[in-house]
This record gives sequence, C-alpha cells and structure tokens, in this order.
Amino acid sequence: MILGVCQWLAHKFGIDVAIVRVAFVLFTFLGGSGVLFYLVLYVVMKLSDDDEGYHYRNNRDW
Repeated sequence: MILGVCQWLAHKFGIDVAIVRVAFVLFTFLGGSGVLFYLVLYVVMKLSDDDEGYHYRNNRDW
C-alpha cells in the first residue's frame, strides 16, 4: 500500500490485490520475511522495463 508493490504484483499475476496484501501481512507476522520480500519486489518493480511501476506508485486505490 505504501509503494504500490502489492498492486503491481497482483496485476502481473492477474489476481486480486487483497490476496497479495493479506499474503504480505501473513509473511510479515510469521517471521518477518514479508518486509524483506516487499523491499526486493520494490527494486524489481523499479527496474522493470515497462512503465507500469510508475502508474501503480502514483495511482493508488486505497
């Protein structure tokens, strides 16, 4: 929700963004790996060849 990673990832896999957000919350509370995974995916999103990362960071649907 902060950087648009969940929405970007949900769009890439064609699933609902709520499922991705719940998964990140579970991974974060069940060992803390969700935070690291979120940061890694943010870097991947920024290095992505497409321009979609910009769209998801600036057009949040909260």
